[in-house]
Amino acid sequence: MWEAAFLIFMLMKGLIIFVLIISSFISLWAQPTFNVRTRLGFPAATFSGVIATDSCYFVTGIVADTVPPYRTGALFAKFDLEGNPTLVKTLSSTTHTYETWLPTLLEAPDGLWVSGYALLPEMRGILIHYNFNGDTLETFPFFNYYYPAKTFISPKGMAISADKFVIASDIESIGLRANISLVCMDKSGVISWNNSLGGNLREVAGSIIPTINNNYLVGGRKTNSGIVFQNFTSQTWLFEVDTTGQIIWQYFSPSDQLLEAAYGLYQEPDGSIVVATAKGWEDPTNPHYHALRWHNYIFKLDADRQFDWGWELYSPFFTTQTDFNKLIACTDGSGYVAAGLSGIGTTPTNGIYWGRVSKVSPQGDSIWDRHYAFPIGTDFPFHELYDIKETPDGGFILCGQSVNNYADSFPQQSWLLKLDAQGCLVPGCGLVPLEEPASQEPPAMLLYPNPASDWLSVHLGEAGAEGQLRIVDMQGRLVLNFEAPLGNTTYVLPLTGLPPGIYTLQWLSAGRLVRAEQLVVAHK
Repeated sequence: MWEAAFLIFMLMKGLIIFVLIISSFISLWAQPTFNVRTRLGFPAATFSGVIATDSCYFVTGIVADTVPPYRTGALFAKFDLEGNPTLVKTLSSTTHTYETWLPTLLEAPDGLWVSGYALLPEMRGILIHYNFNGDTLETFPFFNYYYPAKTFISPKGMAISADKFVIASDIESIGLRANISLVCMDKSGVISWNNSLGGNLREVAGSIIPTINNNYLVGGRKTNSGIVFQNFTSQTWLFEVDTTGQIIWQYFSPSDQLLEAAYGLYQEPDGSIVVATAKGWEDPTNPHYHALRWHNYIFKLDADRQFDWGWELYSPFFTTQTDFNKLIACTDGSGYVAAGLSGIGTTPTNGIYWGRVSKVSPQGDSIWDRHYAFPIGTDFPFHELYDIKETPDGGFILCGQSVNNYADSFPQQSWLLKLDAQGCLVPGCGLVPLEEPASQEPPAMLLYPNPASDWLSVHLGEAGAEGQLRIVDMQGRLVLNFEAPLGNTTYVLPLTGLPPGIYTLQWLSAGRLVRAEQLVVAHK
C-alpha cells in the first residue's frame, strides 16, 4: 500500500518539477528582446547610461552636432519597451562641448542626474539635472582639485546619498601624475568638499557606490604604467570615505598580480564586496616598451575584506582594452551580471572587440557568458557595453557603442540591447550547449526574428575554424558574407540592403557547410 502511495508521490513530484521547468522556459521566451544600433539622426552617437522603468527606458550619452563646427553634445533619449525612440534632446553649443561618457546616470524623484565634462574652452566637470522629459534644468560646474594650475578632469562614477552627490573623477595632478578626485555637491550645486587622493603612482578612478552605512565606496587603481615602460605594477584600489571625504579603510589587491581598476562594484548587506575588473599580464614582445594585456575578471571580498573567490573569463585574444564597465546584483539573489567588452582577435592593424555580458553565482560559479557583435567592417570593429540595469520583467537593458571604422558611412553608432533573464538576445540561446554532444546532429544555429526586417540576430553555440555566415538568395547567389570566428556568440547582421524575399542563411566552418536555415526578409 505504502509503495503505491510513494510511487504516486514521486510521479506527482516529477510532474510538478517538469511543469515548473516548462513554465520557466515559456516565461523566458515571452520576455521581449531587441537590438538597436542608431545615430538618432546625428553624425555619430554613443549611449553611456541607462535607466529602466516599467514603461520606458531613459538613456544618456554623447552626440556629434549636425552643424559646423560639429562639436559634441550631451544626449538625452527615451525609448519605449520595444526599443523605439520616443524622445531625443541634446545639450549642445556652437562654442563649447559637453560630454557624458561613462555610466554615471542616476534617477531621483526630481528627475535624472548625470555627470560629465565640458570644454568652455578650458576643461571642467559638470553635473547635469534633467527632468523626465529631457529638459535641462541646471548644469553645475566643478573643477580639478589643482585648478587653475591643472584643468584635466574626467568623471568616472557618481553616487547619491542623503541628497548629496559624490563624483569620482580622474584628474591631472602636479608633476604630470594622475590622481582620483572626489567632489561632494548638493542639488543646488554647492560643493561641500573637493579632495585629491593619490601619491607618486598613477591613481585611476573606476566607480563609486553608496555603502550600507551611508558612506561611499570608491573603486580605482594604482599603477606605475605610464611612468615606466616595463616591470609594471597594477593593483585594484578600494577605499571607503565618510560623508566628509575622509578615508576610513583601504584595500589593495595582491602586489604580485596585475589587476585593473574596479569599474564595477556592489556591496552586499553583510558588507562583502563584489568587483568587476580585468586581470592581466605583461607582454614583453617589444623589449623596450612592454604592454599590459587583460582578460575579464570578477572577484569577491568577504565582510572583513579577505579574498573569497575570483572568476577569470578568458578570451581568445588578450588585449590592452578588455574590461568590464559595470556590475549589478540580480534582485532574485541568483548572482551578479557584468557588462563590458572583450578582445577576440586582431585585424592587420587593430584589435577586434565585442560586447560581453557575464553572470556569476553568489559562490563565484559561472552561470552564463555571452558575446555580442556586429560582424561588419574591415578594420577596428569595436563594440563596447557601458551600462546595464535589470528590467521589471527580469531581463536586462544595456547600452554602449558600436564602431566599425572604414566600413560604414557613419562608423560610430549608439547601441541599446534588451536581453532576457539568460542574457539572450535570441530567445532560447541559454538552451544551446557550449559544447555540442558527440552525435550526427549538426550544431545549433538560432535565428531571431524570422521574418526579419533591418537586423537579424544569429546565435551560434560553437564555431569552428574560419567560421562564416552567408546569406544566399533563392537562385543560390551569395548576397552577404560575414566572418563568425567565435562560438557562444550572437552575431547581429544588417539586412537593410536586402530586397524582401526568402533567403537561406548558411553557417560554414573551414569552407564546409555546417548548418542552413531559411530566412524571410520582410521590411517594415
